[in-house]
Amino acid sequence: MPWSCPLCKKEFVKQNQYHKCETIPVDVLFKFNHKFLALYRELIKQAGRLGKIKITTSLKAISLSRQTCFAVLYPKKDGVDIGIFLDSAADDFVVYKKVSYTKIKTVNWVRIYDTADIKEIKGLMKKAYSIAL
Repeated sequence: MPWSCPLCKKEFVKQNQYHKCETIPVDVLFKFNHKFLALYRELIKQAGRLGKIKITTSLKAISLSRQTCFAVLYPKKDGVDIGIFLDSAADDFVVYKKVSYTKIKTVNWVRIYDTADIKEIKGLMKKAYSIAL
């Protein structure tokens, strides 16, 4: 059963999970370049096709969750960095960095610049969504 923070109402799998009780409007996160706001919207549209997702924002990032987080988006001046949570390091040419997150999760980092790049990460996003339980 998920736990909800009594202050910000965000839901988490674990009770008293560490987090920041802040919610920032998406438009503020894309203040550097509104071109990428359209990219974000298309990415959310594609992620929504995987199934039900929860979107939460913080001061610098946007998290996409099923029951647990499967991707985190960081708007940048020249694109959007996406950390995709998988059960292993992906052997995919679009992944520019792989970081061990926990014993069972690896964050695979990609950067997208336009909507055409989204098709390159669909498989990774689908796999991340499927294991975000």
